[in-house]
Amino acid sequence: MRNKKETEINKDLMKKASDIANEFNLFTHGYRTLLLIHRAKEGAVKANNSHLKKYISANKEEFVNCLYRLLYLKENSKDQLRIYSQVNSRNFDKAIREYKERQLEADYYSQEDKYQFYRDTHNRFVSSFSKPSCKIDSYFIVDCDSIEEWNDALEEFSNANLNDKIIQQYPTKNGWHIVTHPFNPNLLSDKLNSKINRDGLLLLSY
Repeated sequence: MRNKKETEINKDLMKKASDIANEFNLFTHGYRTLLLIHRAKEGAVKANNSHLKKYISANKEEFVNCLYRLLYLKENSKDQLRIYSQVNSRNFDKAIREYKERQLEADYYSQEDKYQFYRDTHNRFVSSFSKPSCKIDSYFIVDCDSIEEWNDALEEFSNANLNDKIIQQYPTKNGWHIVTHPFNPNLLSDKLNSKINRDGLLLLSY
């Protein structure tokens, strides 16, 4: 990519962002967070994560634009970065209320901690926004760490007559994600039950 002109790179990344958004079309509408993450298992240390980004999108057009910006940062980093987005959209008013409650709590912090709260308002709001109590949707993600786990999960879904709950499946770095409508987890084995994330993140790029 380094040999291409900047305009060609930007065009390629915008197309990639659009293609990813189309693949995950059901999960691009409404308010949700997109994140650029450097995971510990891929060499991250906390001190090196300050430059990573979090955006909140309101609709598919904004989703594509936010994703494009994160892809640009990812492609220009030496680190192994991943891009995620929330599977469940958010109620913005609930997020604001949660943030205001945290803001009031900050009045009782030490002076240093209170000032730090206001120096980090974007991350504090995203944290409030991401709280499960602020979600609108109720989609689940079954995180399968290997192809074998994915095959076992599909067999369990079939045996429990839950195939109609599956919305989307896609490969991750080492396994698969199965995105579903909400269902009774007790219909599946305890082993698979532990893999269910009731408010998870979609892996968009790695």
